[in-house]
Amino acid sequence: MKRIGVVIPIYNTEKYLRQCIESVLMQKYKNMAIALVDDGSTDNCGKICDEYAKKDNRITVIHQENSDMIAARYRGATAIEYDYLTFVDSDDWIAPNTYEKFTEQMENNIDLISWQFIKYYNQDNQIIVPHNFQCGFYDNERYKTEIYPKMIWIYKKNILGMYPTLCNKLIKKNLAIEAMKKAQAIKNITYGEDVAVSYPLLKETKTLYLSGENLYYYRQKKTNNTPSYFKDEKFFEKLLILHNYCLQIFKNEPHIIKQLDIVYTQRVIRRSNVLNYNINLDPFFLFPFKKIPPEKNIIIYGAGVVGKKYYNSLNMLQYAKNILWVDKNYSQYEDIGVKSIEILKETKNYDYIVVAIEDEKIAKEVISYLSNIPALFQTKIIWNIYKLD
Repeated sequence: MKRIGVVIPIYNTEKYLRQCIESVLMQKYKNMAIALVDDGSTDNCGKICDEYAKKDNRITVIHQENSDMIAARYRGATAIEYDYLTFVDSDDWIAPNTYEKFTEQMENNIDLISWQFIKYYNQDNQIIVPHNFQCGFYDNERYKTEIYPKMIWIYKKNILGMYPTLCNKLIKKNLAIEAMKKAQAIKNITYGEDVAVSYPLLKETKTLYLSGENLYYYRQKKTNNTPSYFKDEKFFEKLLILHNYCLQIFKNEPHIIKQLDIVYTQRVIRRSNVLNYNINLDPFFLFPFKKIPPEKNIIIYGAGVVGKKYYNSLNMLQYAKNILWVDKNYSQYEDIGVKSIEILKETKNYDYIVVAIEDEKIAKEVISYLSNIPALFQTKIIWNIYKLD
């Protein structure tokens, strides 16, 4: 019988922690090693962990200073012995027979086993989140044909492919440790921690089993609560760190990079929606966020449809430090703050100039013109019209 390693990272969740731990201890599948990682909790979580460790010798407790989710999970994953690794967040819980259901799949050494989860608001409000692929077994050929080409984004349905959540998965040890080791080495990934591990993991997966069982309870604390990460002042910076990391993992796979770009822009749009900015970010003319970090001085060249979309995106999302908007025919747009291109001949200390022109031929002519302006020699020129197919 395969041994399962269960890692539970914990930070100030004493209200829910007992239910979480007991849901693991009550599993019918008994061959487990459990790591409780007290990640610098300031409530009674540390004491609760020690209490359970005295009752069950399968439990290893780690007390450490507060770090981040990836580091806490990695610390726990390297402190116990197992064949398959899984996770439970300390405010969630699992069904009593979760791991027993996959005994056969583990004995057959399937790389990755995944089941469905439930968004739990209360006893009367529970939402099942199904897989976006057909349930069943995928050997290497079927996985590479049916899952991998659209594992991040399914174009026809305009939805995510494989959910990146780690808590509804059993992962072979070598695959899990390698993916986590790479991610935790980056140190500053503090947004999308599951993505940073699961997408590289999916790249190395050869066999997959998708179960239609609903076994993981993901606690939703408020029905209409805006996730805190959308309110974070460093949202764009953190998102860009995650995106750049994923780009490095898939640097030789343009079809996957395209999917990553779509997810990136989708998150930017979602932030604007949940914060009620009430702007229409047309995805066909979405500002090239991934090429330009936040808090930079940016020039937008062009005041047509594309330029207006770019300007509104930057202005309403407060993404740029300073924005200078110019157009050859500026006199038509002076009322909205557009300046003459002549100002560029004496404009310095700008980091990027974005050519907001859809027509490639015209855009290249503009880039040639800009490249010969001495004041802009230190300014990086960007032209990249984003179209989401």
